[in-house]
Amino acid sequence: MELTKITLYQLENFLLAECDILHNKMDASDYKYYLFGMLFLRTFS
Repeated sequence: MELTKITLYQLENFLLAECDILHNKMDASDYKYYLFGMLFLRTFS
């Protein structure tokens, strides 16, 4: 199995798509924890 690297642009698009999926299926009070985690990853990566 060969691993391939992804670009920052691809990672950002993937994470934004995941946020959209979670946002439609979660209560806003639970969603904020996932959103803060995603922001943390984006800021420090």
